[in-house]
Amino acid sequence: MVMKSQTTGLKVASVIFGLVCLVHILRLIRGFQIVVGSYYFGRGLSLVAIMVSGFLCVWLWKLACPGSSSTKATPASNS
Repeated sequence: MVMKSQTTGLKVASVIFGLVCLVHILRLIRGFQIVVGSYYFGRGLSLVAIMVSGFLCVWLWKLACPGSSSTKATPASNS
């Protein structure tokens, strides 16, 4: 039962990071500006956010899927 809960948590976190990545991609395409108080966040920040959130999305999804190639053991050679 615990494994199912961990898998679900990893998948939910992966989807959240995927959505964050998509929002930043849309920001670059559509040209939305982010201003907090008097500080303007440049587009470079979105590029970094796309790379980080995209990486986390893929990594967490791979951890959640037991049949992914990252969790399969390679067979030992019989030399």
